[in-house]
Amino acid sequence: MIVSELIQDIVKEHYAYIANCECEATERKKQIAAISMQTKLLQANSEIAKKYFEQQMEERNRLFVSANKVLETAMERGDYEFAQIAVIALEVIHKKSPFSSEL
Repeated sequence: MIVSELIQDIVKEHYAYIANCECEATERKKQIAAISMQTKLLQANSEIAKKYFEQQMEERNRLFVSANKVLETAMERGDYEFAQIAVIALEVIHKKSPFSSEL
């Protein structure tokens, strides 16, 4: 009888061990999936930020070119008032952060 009970205990503990291993494997898979999802989200956000920055830099360059043309035209015509406005615009463009949506 003692041997029979001992074997039953060993089998019971073995099944408990297997169940525990399966739980741990499932938890690892869950953690790997969560990390994978977070990585993909971070990559997507990085791509969005990169595109936003590129668009901001393109817009900044367009504004700079336009203000510079106004300044050149104003200087050619001797128009002090427009030259002053163009210089102020260039200063604002220069000081504006490319990460800001405000002008």
